[in-house]
Amino acid sequence: MIIMEPPSALRLFVVMQGSIVPQIFSKIISVAVLSGTVMLLDMHVVSLPRIPIAAMGVFGIALSLFLGFRNNAAYDRWWETRRLWGAFIGDG
Repeated sequence: MIIMEPPSALRLFVVMQGSIVPQIFSKIISVAVLSGTVMLLDMHVVSLPRIPIAAMGVFGIALSLFLGFRNNAAYDRWWETRRLWGAFIGDG
């Protein structure tokens, strides 16, 4: 039996084998640069409009309810299909 030492948490965090990070790294950097540019523009050039945190909370609650109902409807359709497929296979 091969006994290997378990990897540390840091090693697991930085391992790249089987990760999608190398494929999307350029997009991550692009979004980070864009975010930094907008932040610097807001701080030094022009003040951008501010959105109150309560408005984001209301929007977040509405979005979570909407997505919850969509997820429930999708699961119901999947369950119905599974039941019908089982009946089809059972009869055949």
